[in-house]
Amino acid sequence: MSTVSPLPPLPKRDISARGPLAGLRVIDLATLFAGPLAATMLGDFGADVIKVEHPREPDPSRGQGPSQGGIDLGWKQIGRNKRTITLDLSAPQGRETFLDLIASADVAVESFRPGTLESWGLGWDELRAVNPRLVLARVTSFGQSGPRAGDTGAGALAETMGGIAATSGEHVGPSAQPPFALADSVAALATAYGVMTALAGRGRTSRGQVVDLAVIEPILAMLGPHSISNEGTVAAPVFDIRDVMADERYRARGTVAEVPDKELGSVRMQNVLFRLSETPGGIRWPGRSHGADTDEVLKEAGVSSDRIRDLRRQGVL
Repeated sequence: MSTVSPLPPLPKRDISARGPLAGLRVIDLATLFAGPLAATMLGDFGADVIKVEHPREPDPSRGQGPSQGGIDLGWKQIGRNKRTITLDLSAPQGRETFLDLIASADVAVESFRPGTLESWGLGWDELRAVNPRLVLARVTSFGQSGPRAGDTGAGALAETMGGIAATSGEHVGPSAQPPFALADSVAALATAYGVMTALAGRGRTSRGQVVDLAVIEPILAMLGPHSISNEGTVAAPVFDIRDVMADERYRARGTVAEVPDKELGSVRMQNVLFRLSETPGGIRWPGRSHGADTDEVLKEAGVSSDRIRDLRRQGVL
């Protein structure tokens, strides 16, 4: 009977360097999965990302994927490098407190159905009145305008509409969906790129703007002109996740990082997406527990301890 050998230890990480986005504050309101992943990418390179969740309805990302001892592992990755707070944006005092946070933010990322923030008095007009330099990334299935703007959707829908499913699988037979969140991942990259583009523009104009990202659009960029040829094909082994963890090439680059965690001791996850020679970024901590940093973040925004107690007593936090 064969036994599974333990995975070898990973190289030690250096997280002492401040990333190039240090000093940038990002408010993450988004859920499942493109918006939160975009915020994670910004946090990986030093941004101060503040994850805002409803006091009684945590981000559904916390319950997705595998777990260990009842602790969700997917959240440890997508929630890494984020401080977490609870706040009910639909409550009048929650709205007021959120505007306190926005006043000192550089970026906000949200994925509510179009019109939701507006119904709470937190639309773009209200946010930019408080902070004209704010960049607001709005990540939805179909964008903020158009005949289906108000519809809900998922990444699988974008993969179907964007042509990925139709061009996958065998030439003869049904179409095939990717076995992972391809559309959301591509949309996350596009969102992070859109945010950085808007910030570059702000450097010239001193004004923020809205980044309107429809998940159905970035996936189309993967369907540019292409051809299939057997000539010049580079052979490579087919890896599963254990092979990736053990491969010397991935290990040499630190592609998988081992991160200390208060609940699990340590957790392994994909490292940051790319390396910068001077300001390399890194994983400072994995995903925190629900609302772990509420008091600290609100006090930084000028909210008094008495007001925090009142908000918590009212169920706003």
